[in-house]
Amino acid sequence: MSKPAILVTRSIFPDVLERLGQYFDVETNPLDQMWSQDELVQRLQGKVGVFTTGVERITESLLDRCPDLRVCSNMTVGYNNFDLVAMTAAGVLGTNAPDVLTETTADFGFALLMATARRVTESEHYLRAGKWTRWSYDMFSGSEVHGSTLGIIGMGRIGQAIARRGAYGFGMKVVYHNRSRLAAATEMDCKAIYLEKDELLRTADHVMLVVPYSPASHHTIGAAELAIMKPTATLINIARGGIVDDAALAIALRQGQIASAGLDVYEGEPSVHPDLLSLSNVVLTPHIASATEPTRRAMAMLAVDNLIGYLVQDKPVTPLNPQVIQDRNTVWDPRALELSVGDNAQAQQRLRERFLSHVSSQISDLMAHGASGDLVSLADVAHRLKSAARTVGAMRLGEVSQSLEAACRQLDLPKAITLVEQVSAAFSDVLPYLRKT
Repeated sequence: MSKPAILVTRSIFPDVLERLGQYFDVETNPLDQMWSQDELVQRLQGKVGVFTTGVERITESLLDRCPDLRVCSNMTVGYNNFDLVAMTAAGVLGTNAPDVLTETTADFGFALLMATARRVTESEHYLRAGKWTRWSYDMFSGSEVHGSTLGIIGMGRIGQAIARRGAYGFGMKVVYHNRSRLAAATEMDCKAIYLEKDELLRTADHVMLVVPYSPASHHTIGAAELAIMKPTATLINIARGGIVDDAALAIALRQGQIASAGLDVYEGEPSVHPDLLSLSNVVLTPHIASATEPTRRAMAMLAVDNLIGYLVQDKPVTPLNPQVIQDRNTVWDPRALELSVGDNAQAQQRLRERFLSHVSSQISDLMAHGASGDLVSLADVAHRLKSAARTVGAMRLGEVSQSLEAACRQLDLPKAITLVEQVSAAFSDVLPYLRKT
């Protein structure tokens, strides 16, 4: 029996690939090339799953061109590379890798804060350039960390871990801003006080950004926000590129509106705004906040667990759009179809492809779980079902569906017969809408 085919988009630990190979036919990227969107689409042909690293864009256009795709598994906690609305509409599950990188990322956030506040990289460059010839009382004097005020914007798992480091490790006063206020017990555990964003920016000596990226959080920090921060303040971004207006930050740093910044993420990365590169009062690192070997392994293995969990065990670990799982197990209700589809041509086409994905995924699950008997005929009929749905009208789809039922009964497979009965019932409900396509 052939294994489901998946794609791993970047070079990854050999033992991770070895584990995937136990369950899947794996196409890899051993040269670690950065594929264009068209190249990614080409390599996804015939693939039911993809292991992504957070930079590969899964868009509506890509999904339209990759009809076999069923799951995209990010090895990062961030998932702004996923168009979740389009993925849900196409019946494609998205997963990410939360929790496993929380403490490591919080460690790095504090390392970046310390390096920025105490001018570590600036002074190192000075030394390496041979400029250090004598001591002076104010040489590279920086900002105090211990006992200062730490402002955190984005108080999720990582934000809370940073708050605990500041409060318990450095005796800092911790203030935070979040979309919703934390429970009182969590605030107490983090020793954190809730403030509105502008008040936090005016108050904090060090501002740490840990907010996830979304259109709503784009340029959370821009020229207006930088203008109300203390001139002695530091700004740290370990969140995502686009949270900070990098051009506005470069101007603020050059003009002394704030003292310094530490950045691990950038707008348009791996490109970095050239004005930031020319400044000495900004610490720059190449998106490495989670970069320890144990953590990167844990991230990769969670992505693997999600692929195996969904495609083999039907139990993904960290789904982002669980509605897809519910849809796979939902009876197709004619009234709901009428309300959601109507005469909208695009909706009718999406329904046709969604129904096809529904049938195809059930067939794949049946085969992956090793139903007894000769499945060659079933696989052939399934292939013809998929081909017919893509290339010809709904009436041919109905004929192939009937052929599928006949083949399953001929093979006398109880699981297959049950599957076909479900498919036939769903097909009866969907058929009037498929005829419109």
